Amino acid sequence: MDDMTKMMDRTGMEVLDMAECLRLVDSVPVGRLAMIDRGEIVVFPVNHVVDGTMVCFRSAYGSKMDAALMRHVVSFEADSYDAETHDGWSVMLKGRADLVTDPDQLARLRASGVRPWSNALARDTWIAVQPTEISGRRIVE
Repeated sequence: MDDMTKMMDRTGMEVLDMAECLRLVDSVPVGRLAMIDRGEIVVFPVNHVVDGTMVCFRSAYGSKMDAALMRHVVSFEADSYDAETHDGWSVMLKGRADLVTDPDQLARLRASGVRPWSNALARDTWIAVQPTEISGRRIVE
């Protein structure tokens, strides 16, 4: 999109289309999963990969897996910011967490190279966030 056709929000930030949002999320190795756990809002950093329109990450047993088993509504956010150049963007996905069970998708995800931060626990389960809403903004100077 050239400068003349960029959509801007009320604050002067560029509104990103879905394809650009997914491209940007896939360009960074870590995003944040926000969800409700025992009545509290929690945010977890996760290594992830974009598969189609889904954001996928590995998990061990615990609150993220519980959320996927119950198909809870979650948010996923990724961003990048350069303080020196004042360039940056942020993308938010809202949707349901779900366990990945499709053999073809599991094969793609396993081949993606996404590795957990820590090997203290086996993280053999893949969770996908299938977005119902995707929004993104980029700083425009």
